[in-house]
Amino acid sequence: MLVFSLLTGAAVGSIPENIYVAAGEDKEICFNVPMRAELSGEAIGAISVKNKKGEENISLDLSDPFYVEADEETRIDAELSLLGIPVKTVSVNVMRDRSIIPCGNITGVTMETDGILVLGTGAVTDENGNDHSPARGKLEAGDIIKSINGEEIDDKEELARIVNNYTDGSFEMTIIRRGKEFKADIRPYKAVDGNRLGVWVRDSTQGLGTITCYDSENRSFAALGHGIYDVDTGSLMTVKDGSVTRAEVTGIKKGEKGSPGEVLGTLFKDDELGDILKNTECGLYGEIKETGIFFLEDESMPVGMRYEVKEGKAFILSDILDGKKTGYSINIESINRYGGRQDKSLFITITDERLLEKTGGIIQGMSGSPIIQNGKIIGAVTHVLVNSPERGYGIFIENMLDAAG
Repeated sequence: MLVFSLLTGAAVGSIPENIYVAAGEDKEICFNVPMRAELSGEAIGAISVKNKKGEENISLDLSDPFYVEADEETRIDAELSLLGIPVKTVSVNVMRDRSIIPCGNITGVTMETDGILVLGTGAVTDENGNDHSPARGKLEAGDIIKSINGEEIDDKEELARIVNNYTDGSFEMTIIRRGKEFKADIRPYKAVDGNRLGVWVRDSTQGLGTITCYDSENRSFAALGHGIYDVDTGSLMTVKDGSVTRAEVTGIKKGEKGSPGEVLGTLFKDDELGDILKNTECGLYGEIKETGIFFLEDESMPVGMRYEVKEGKAFILSDILDGKKTGYSINIESINRYGGRQDKSLFITITDERLLEKTGGIIQGMSGSPIIQNGKIIGAVTHVLVNSPERGYGIFIENMLDAAG
């Protein structure tokens, strides 16, 4: 019997939106919160919940454990309420056994943003030596510029061209700010080297990262285990175009206390392995090209869900040292099954002497290295502790696959 435990009823936000259990097994779920749940859905008749199989609606007291059993893949929704007031919907997903290919391949990552990312604003000195701040109070760091007077902007060079050629007062700019669309009227000022808005922007990024897994059934991949955030604004970057490419590791900067290490390498932008379609808090997702399949094809491995993960020995896969995918021992120190940041659900320590000698532990570029325990892929490496590079964090593979959609 497997138990899902949530120890406090105060933090409703810590209750996950999705819970996964394996088909054909009887699972005990224990929220241990002073709330009720109303279970509903077309699949309710195919599931045995607290031995009430076949009922159209089931009401549960979440102070007590309840049991879920189903023989096939399905889902039911539970509406949680406190004092009769609905507060959250949780989906209980019954999944078939699933297998994917664990990777550990370090690759190049290139990404163009969907729109132009604003990094900040500043002053423009006009031809007469006067300072102006046309974007101040209208644009802010993290904004995404989508269009000018209805004309979509694809890159910062196009933005510069439109601004420089504009001669008719102010123009209307469409921006996205924290997920909402806004309009802003901004007037460029003529400087000695052309029209200027007084805004710093970025439209692309690139680097090295690790592909976590590959699903040969639909040629999809997941990588990094965390999102790509703009270094200046801290905002999650939106994807217009992106790819994973072949890369060559040319060196390793060893991690030391207070100084993160990194993988040094060359990206081969013309040798694309796959397209990046999504950048989420749980990683990058996309589709492998026909020419990239050989790079990732390997033996598949069962997926381990979060309730199967144990504290203790495990290993990660990476081709960081010699270009060959190798297992390196780690220890899972603690597990946060529910609540907190998804990309910091596992606290791990690198114990493999080979890896410690060469890298000092976890370094930049290793994010996405799959974590294997008891013959199953259960997660991926995500972050390093700057002051203790042999230690860091990981994410459940369950969360990564769920974010893939």
